[in-house]
Amino acid sequence: MNPYLFNAEELTIITALQSKNLTSKEMWEDESVNDIKSRLKKHYITEQGQKCAYCKVELHTSHGMVWDAEHIIDKDSTPQWTFEPLNLCVSCKDCNQAKGNRAVTKSAFYKSFPNKTANYYIVHAHFDNYVDHIEVAVPGVTYRFKTEKGKATIDICGLLRYHEMGGRKDIDPILQAVLSYAADKQTPEALQAASSYILSHISKNSGFVE
Repeated sequence: MNPYLFNAEELTIITALQSKNLTSKEMWEDESVNDIKSRLKKHYITEQGQKCAYCKVELHTSHGMVWDAEHIIDKDSTPQWTFEPLNLCVSCKDCNQAKGNRAVTKSAFYKSFPNKTANYYIVHAHFDNYVDHIEVAVPGVTYRFKTEKGKATIDICGLLRYHEMGGRKDIDPILQAVLSYAADKQTPEALQAASSYILSHISKNSGFVE
């Protein structure tokens, strides 16, 4: 993913803010950076293909209220990297809330910005290839970790929340995947496969044997 590149005017505004000894929250919420934050969001929404960096659910809109500008390393513990482009991406509000200020780096004492995949516990939007660590069978429904980093991402970002909503802890992920595939493709073969699996699922859960 290409990081956002600040222009000269934006850098002047940010440098001025950083010289005022403000907290990260005060810097981030200062009116002088409102337009910068809007451009940052639009950039990363496009770069990420309108998908959340963590759950990969597609949010088919560029409306800023739907997205959160995400600080991968939370800005409260590292105010010096509040405007570091490699520390920014966009996420859905659920993932951002679940992640909160949880530690994502292997050290809390980096003197310069950690710019290697090995520095992080979670899948990093700039330094990692997501599919190397997590298999998304159905975005928003089924996630399987391939690595410890993938496992940590699922945990820290609360991706299993989708299974826990509405008492759906025993959801059948294969059924979800089959139905999603059939709805997406809508070919006779896909619909027949979905129909066959549904009949098999009903038979198994009702105690009948074909």
